[in-house]
Amino acid sequence: MSGLYLNELLVRSLPRMDVSPSLFLAYGQAIESLYEDAGEEGLRRFELVLLSELGYRVAWDSDEQREPIRADGHYRFEVDRGFCIADASATPSRGDRLLSGVHIICLGQWWEGTGSLGNEELSLLKGITRVAVSQLTGGRVMRTREVFKDLKSLGKGA
Repeated sequence: MSGLYLNELLVRSLPRMDVSPSLFLAYGQAIESLYEDAGEEGLRRFELVLLSELGYRVAWDSDEQREPIRADGHYRFEVDRGFCIADASATPSRGDRLLSGVHIICLGQWWEGTGSLGNEELSLLKGITRVAVSQLTGGRVMRTREVFKDLKSLGKGA
């Protein structure tokens, strides 16, 4: 199912006949990661490469004002602005895309190849890429995501 998602993502976001060697390489690596059971990280990395190739690069090291991400800070992620400083009294949560600086730094290290992701960081990364991919595809629902949800609900009913 994840391979179908990758294909749908490419079809919905790239102009016809667009050639991108780095994207083709990332696609191959993502497919390989699915085979090696490192699928979720591979999918997220591919989404980020695709976003970068199309001009939506996430700046993991700085906020919207180009100030370094602070480990003790809290930020909101907005696709068109990046990480925006949040109110100091705010509490990080996935629901409103509020992230701690520590998590953003960890995600940046993973992106650069010098760190790894825990389950919490992977979940936060999924939220970031989901919002960015949604904007990239004009908010259209990914059909493979709907099929996956349907399959999951069928499995719970059995």
